[in-house]
Amino acid sequence: MTFFSLQAVYNGTRYLYIQRRITMELANERIAVTQKIKTNLLLIYEKYSKLIFLSIMAFFTGRIEFMAGISPFSLPLLLATDINPLVVVFNLAGIFSNRNLYSIKYVLICLTGIILTTLIKWIIPASDAKRIKPAVCFVSVFVYGLSFTLFKDYVIFDILLVIFEATVAFLAYFPLKKGITIFSTAAGKKYFTPIEITTFLLTLTIFTAGIGNIYLFDFLFLKNVLAVYIVFLGAGVSSMGTGAQISAFMGIAAGLGSDFPGIFLATYCINGLIASTVSGYGKIAIIAGFSLGNVFTSILMNYEPYMVISFSEILIAALCFFIFPDTHFKKIFSSAADNMRELNSAEAIKKIATVKLERLSLAFKKLSDTIFISGIKSDPLKPEAINNLYRDVADKVCKSCAMNFYCWEKDSNITKKVLNRAISHIKDNGNLTESDLPAHFKGKCVRTEEIISSLITNYEIYRLNSIWENKVKDIASVYKSQFSELSDIVLKLKKEIELNPYFDKALSLEISSALENEGLNIKELNVIKDCNENTVVEISMFPCQKKDKCYPMIEESLSEIFGIPFVRTSGKCSYKECSLKFRESEKYFLKTSVRQKAKNEVSGDTYSIKTLDNSSRYILLCDGSGSGEIAADYSENTVKLMEEFLKTGFSKSTSVKLINSSFLYNFTSDRTSTVDLGILDLKNGELEILKKGACPTYIKKKTGEIVIIRSTSFPVGITDDSDKTAKINLDEGDLLVMLSDGIYNAVDSEDWIAKALRAIKSDDPDIIGKTILKICLSTKHKDDDDMTVITGKICLS
Repeated sequence: MTFFSLQAVYNGTRYLYIQRRITMELANERIAVTQKIKTNLLLIYEKYSKLIFLSIMAFFTGRIEFMAGISPFSLPLLLATDINPLVVVFNLAGIFSNRNLYSIKYVLICLTGIILTTLIKWIIPASDAKRIKPAVCFVSVFVYGLSFTLFKDYVIFDILLVIFEATVAFLAYFPLKKGITIFSTAAGKKYFTPIEITTFLLTLTIFTAGIGNIYLFDFLFLKNVLAVYIVFLGAGVSSMGTGAQISAFMGIAAGLGSDFPGIFLATYCINGLIASTVSGYGKIAIIAGFSLGNVFTSILMNYEPYMVISFSEILIAALCFFIFPDTHFKKIFSSAADNMRELNSAEAIKKIATVKLERLSLAFKKLSDTIFISGIKSDPLKPEAINNLYRDVADKVCKSCAMNFYCWEKDSNITKKVLNRAISHIKDNGNLTESDLPAHFKGKCVRTEEIISSLITNYEIYRLNSIWENKVKDIASVYKSQFSELSDIVLKLKKEIELNPYFDKALSLEISSALENEGLNIKELNVIKDCNENTVVEISMFPCQKKDKCYPMIEESLSEIFGIPFVRTSGKCSYKECSLKFRESEKYFLKTSVRQKAKNEVSGDTYSIKTLDNSSRYILLCDGSGSGEIAADYSENTVKLMEEFLKTGFSKSTSVKLINSSFLYNFTSDRTSTVDLGILDLKNGELEILKKGACPTYIKKKTGEIVIIRSTSFPVGITDDSDKTAKINLDEGDLLVMLSDGIYNAVDSEDWIAKALRAIKSDDPDIIGKTILKICLSTKHKDDDDMTVITGKICLS
């Protein structure tokens, strides 16, 4: 092959390569342009679809007429859409499309309502739109309706019609406001409440009714076609009851403005009910059922001029039913059915749980009742023990003695009196010698030393047995009270579930829907209530890309639904999920300050300040006996146990008893710990104080009055049945001071803390605590014990 031939082949190949590359680049460019156009169209649709839909709806709403001169829905719709200019234009166009004398009246009503609302918002920016807008609807419709009525011949019935129309306008604002929101957000929502579904149907009814008497090809009533299609959708995706409800709404829509609205309503109700009954057999069965119902109603009513719904209208609606997807409609109404099933399941679970809890409570109660405890403490000097002691001495020492008959038979009373005094002497002094016995007894008894030894030994045995017996009784008493308290806790939980649904699914659904309307994608939401009516909302949702900006929005929505302030208490967001917890906002919060000084390297004083789930905040101060690491261990254990018991739901007194039992079980140690517990109800300001061997608590009222609450019980680790609590109501500005005995005993004056509080003019807890500790460190007792002072101030949230 020549050089020129090779050159020609190369050029041809290169030309083909370049041509193919250009073709591919042009194709890619066309694809990119097409994709860009699609993206832009999608963005335009997402941006303006809501406005376009509202404008179309506004047009048809303007065409609605109950009867001649009665059309109350235009102004409520405009105010519900926040007076969008395009929506206003379309609505006015709809009003004019009716071409009757009343168009001017409703145009004036709409313009007056818009002007009034704008002026009120401008003059009073803080005005509540939810109250102002319905009132404006009523006033505007009533004033113009009355004016137009008075300028013609009228009767009382005409005045009543004006009042009726104004009332309908007032009431229509609320479902239209909510219904329009559902229409606008249905595509992105998955939670729908029963109220939202009803308002959705009302809005759909108004939209359908607004089509009016428009015919296609002179024989298709367009309003009937749309109404029948909606009935088909309702029968196909919802329960029989909901399907019948949709049929009734569509009957009202189709008959509104006709001469025989009752016939339309009855026809749609019967046809829709039959269609819903056979909905389980598919779309063909639904259409056949509706058609059969139409034949039945036509024969039954014998309305000759024409059939209320023609079969050609049913045919067109059926074609739409098969062709167009029912995704959004199915999502709305199947959501209602799913929620109802969840509610029924929750009720069934609640019943099972309450029965099980009641049985568990009864089991703990019976277990508590099986523990019998004598209320009488064991005493080594009780008559039974004394008699046994006499018998032991007589058997061990005197039985083989020659004087046994004279001492224990002839003079038994004298012998017992002597021995009784001897035992009392042992009890009081811990010992007994011959000099402690009467002379006549020593002169007669030949085994005095053996009797003394036997008395001391046996008394010690009886004394130790008595101690152990009392300790076992104390432990058994603690067990009994524990089982009884467990029974009460379980029973309380059962009542909590019964009286206040622990998981309020209906309320959860309402909140989920409201938050979805704000653009949040809710994954799971639970509303939890307890027997104290405290409400907690736990939310799990997909990240909203708003960082922490959604928190105030959620708090505002919850506050609006419940009617009380809500705040976020915990939770965090990640790139996968946000888990948040909100609860009712309390009236008060407790500002605290802690000042400490340890005697050694480790302080034996331990404290805890935390908020419980029942809207209360506690301050717990424990002072272990002694100082250093051992005292710290005992006080720390007491604090940890107390924290867990309070979180679990045990009462304050039972928590102390349980801790006391743990010390009683520790037979190898005589260590104890004081318990100083104050629990403040953050809703009403009630402070409840329980003390076990603790120093007084000082309350300085805002008025300057000092209230002292003292302890009357022993520390935990010592048997004591005194577990009474003190209660006092606190107000904003009141001060609370709790302290350990290192602070209390630092100054040789019983009421020095009260005097110091009166002298300190500041109400800052930190300054008060710092001043009290500074006073203690300036005394000679500054190194005697660990020092802790906790100061709190009641503040408004």
